[in-house]
Amino acid sequence: AGTGEPGATVTITSPAGATIGTAVVAADGRYTATISPAQINGERLGATQADAAGNVSGSTDALAPDRVAPAAPTATINGDGTIVSGTGEPGATVTITGPAGAAIGSAAVAADGNYAVTLTPAQANGEALSVTQRDPAGNASPGVGVTAPDITAPAVPTAIISGDGATVSGTGEAGATITVRNAAGTAIGNATVAADGSYTATLTPAQANGEALTVGQADAAGNLSPNLPLTAPDITAPPAPPAALDPTGTIVSGTGEAGATVTVRAADGTSLGTAIVTAQGTYSIALATPQVDSEALRVTQADAAGNVSPATPLTAPDLTAPAAPTASVAADGLTLTGTGEAGATITVRNPLGVAIGTATVAGDGSYTVTLATAQTDGETLSVRQADA
Repeated sequence: AGTGEPGATVTITSPAGATIGTAVVAADGRYTATISPAQINGERLGATQADAAGNVSGSTDALAPDRVAPAAPTATINGDGTIVSGTGEPGATVTITGPAGAAIGSAAVAADGNYAVTLTPAQANGEALSVTQRDPAGNASPGVGVTAPDITAPAVPTAIISGDGATVSGTGEAGATITVRNAAGTAIGNATVAADGSYTATLTPAQANGEALTVGQADAAGNLSPNLPLTAPDITAPPAPPAALDPTGTIVSGTGEAGATVTVRAADGTSLGTAIVTAQGTYSIALATPQVDSEALRVTQADAAGNVSPATPLTAPDLTAPAAPTASVAADGLTLTGTGEAGATITVRNPLGVAIGTATVAGDGSYTVTLATAQTDGETLSVRQADA
């Protein structure tokens, strides 16, 4: 719409010069031309008028309204997550928004249609970004998605080990792979972190002897977290310790689990001595009371967690002479009876020192010796016992 010379014909042309509308100027000098197709994207149009004699005026420019949103821009992000670049509508403003919807960078599209936006902060952990452009009239394009590179290692996962040493559970980065390794670096369990951030890894084999473990996670891009150290429960008893008693019956020595406490006990359970196994795996215990009469001893070791090993049996040397036996001769002089040390051998000798009878002391401490010749004339006999 506009004004012109009454009776003149106004012609509207597109940026390409094509006629897209005409009108005759009314007697009051006004006209209205219908444009087909409608021009709503900021097009620069031309308007001329020709009078009844065919004389044509110069062209007057008119800008169409801009109500058309630009197309979505193209967009790529560089390897370190600092710059998004691409193409758009010249003059439009490109804006990058982060996962939370906050703008993290913007730039104007150059006349050649290119743009580059510096991101603050850099996006380097696989973030989902959105890129839009808005033309000078304020029309916003649809958003185009861009995924940031993932070059950021995940944080250290949390981890606890079950009381039986069979599983490790904790929290990590959703989708990351948890790996549990033993002290040698061998993987003994893994799991994928669930969407809620939790995981449970089954260990093969179970770790139940105080083993030193590590737990780490690797995200989908292969970035590795630092390792978390973890100590397995110690619910495993050490083996029975090798043990030997020296010939004097005063020192028990042998090998065991480093740091374990070795205890020597008498048959009634009384502790006779203890020692800590050295880092080299050896121990030596001086007994509180020398054991020199074939005593039955037991040697055990208890690790730092209190697990006690089976007992190693140990027999003390027999360096102790038995006491003198009791003895009495039967009235007929053919037998001699009495008491002695169970298992000892009783020997009866005549005044010349000749053995005239022997017997073994029974378990109840009694014995009976049948004499080779009856002793009925007041002979003085000797009775001695020799232990095993």
